[in-house]
Amino acid sequence: MRLLAFVFAVFLSVEAANVMSTSTTKKVLTKSSTTLTPKTISTTLAPVITTKDPFATEDRECACTYSKIWLDIVLVIDVSKSMSEGLSSVAADLFSMFGQMEVSQKNGQYSRVALVSAGENATTVSDLNTYQNIDDLNQDLVALQVGKDKDVNVQAGLNAASEILKTTGNQRARKQVILLYTSAYNQGGYKDPLETATQLKDSGVSIITAAYVKADESTDVLKIGELATPSLNFTNIDSTGVVAEIMNSYCQVNCFCRSNWAQFADKYNSLGAHRFGVCLKFIGMPASWYAANAIGCRNKGSGAYLATEFSAKKHTFNKAYYADMNRQIGNRNYHIGLRKNHPSDTSYVWVQGTSKDLKLDPNGYKKWAPGMPNISIGECVSVKKTGFLSMWANTNCYTDIQNYLCESVSCDTDNFCDMSQDTF
Repeated sequence: MRLLAFVFAVFLSVEAANVMSTSTTKKVLTKSSTTLTPKTISTTLAPVITTKDPFATEDRECACTYSKIWLDIVLVIDVSKSMSEGLSSVAADLFSMFGQMEVSQKNGQYSRVALVSAGENATTVSDLNTYQNIDDLNQDLVALQVGKDKDVNVQAGLNAASEILKTTGNQRARKQVILLYTSAYNQGGYKDPLETATQLKDSGVSIITAAYVKADESTDVLKIGELATPSLNFTNIDSTGVVAEIMNSYCQVNCFCRSNWAQFADKYNSLGAHRFGVCLKFIGMPASWYAANAIGCRNKGSGAYLATEFSAKKHTFNKAYYADMNRQIGNRNYHIGLRKNHPSDTSYVWVQGTSKDLKLDPNGYKKWAPGMPNISIGECVSVKKTGFLSMWANTNCYTDIQNYLCESVSCDTDNFCDMSQDTF
């Protein structure tokens, strides 16, 4: 059955490409291109996001191994007349995506999938408890047909997806995703889906939109992107390919931190910022550097250790997060995971918990305060307020009592987290 489904997907891809190749191209406005380009759906993908060397002094990117994605995903597919021949292309996209993932009801690194078809009304084809494997899903994708409805009610589709997530999406602590494929979008009126989409996103659901643009029709459907989680809106004319973009979006959603941890991003508390596979936790119980490193952070589980500051962006993020958690008052000083290597070595290292320590790159980022480093003060390092700036300064490893930041790797495709034990 899996082989038959794959062959069918390739057939759909070719048919979709043939339809697109006979159309007249025209200029449209998208975030990545201004030209409507005919494209062939590929069933072979290479991940764009990769896990960087954990022993390099740069922050870890979110891992992205397609076969290890573990999400709850609700597909909302436009089956109105406006989709017409585009439905076969959408089916090919979905075959390509889920053929690289593990669909199952098992616990662990498996994804569950539900399906909603949307015309003037929405029909729940399946919920998150339905599909036992990819073959079960493929059968329903093959069965999708363009209906008699002229328009698509996106709000009805989102409401149906919301109900599925409420009723069958709470058995497992998984990140939840709605993938909306549509060829039309009507704003305003009582059927405007914007409020529903906003409520879903506020509740923690990620919405990915895929606008299907046809060469001979209006590009108004591109406005569907306003419903999406920031940076998760795509089209079938994107130069990098909508399937690859959606797969990597799954990985981004699947990259997160446990409760009470903050995920490092290139901008603090900013929607759409680039997130890394690194989590931070503020500890407001002052301790010596040694106690914070040997006991405090390691007791937080997941191989946690005192926070690093490999870059100016990380230093800025740490300061902002620390100030936010410290309610902007009190001591602005905090321990970080930098210390002198050993008595016979003048270099410094970043502690990495149970992993190998990393030497401070002599040509890399440093934020030493004036007069530092000064080993006569101590062999460990804290961030300390110096005038209006917060900078690195030596500190006594055993007597200087400060708050501190712990660091750990994120939950993602290469680091499965049993969220039933989310107690750290």
